[in-house]
Amino acid sequence: MNDIPFEDKYMDILQNIEAAIHKIHVDNPELTDYGVDRALELLVRAYQGEARGKKPTPPRSQLGLQVYEAARRACEIRLGRAPIPSNLKPVGEGEMKPVSVEIIVRALKRVRKSIALWTKEAGRQGYLNYISQFMP
Repeated sequence: MNDIPFEDKYMDILQNIEAAIHKIHVDNPELTDYGVDRALELLVRAYQGEARGKKPTPPRSQLGLQVYEAARRACEIRLGRAPIPSNLKPVGEGEMKPVSVEIIVRALKRVRKSIALWTKEAGRQGYLNYISQFMP
């Protein structure tokens, strides 16, 4: 029986997604939790629609599109569909094993749950401020 919580088992994937979001926030301090949540919602829909051959609908706003694309790049690397940038290659751990679309969707939904929590706790940039304290 596997009792490891999703967050612990896939912490690295969650961190990859959040690092991508953080980079966009650093470059665009006006980004809000709502914008991030909306972009991730559309990304979840894109991955869920993939199996049915549905064409993804990216965000309309330029900033939302930046978040969507940054998070998508992180997800595509973890899916094994995109090359791992040399600065992200694991050291001494062997190869980064690809995960399923299902795991990526669960990770994106988990990030969205965190956004909801921190927005409620600390306002319109509560999540973004929260993750900032864990980023270099």
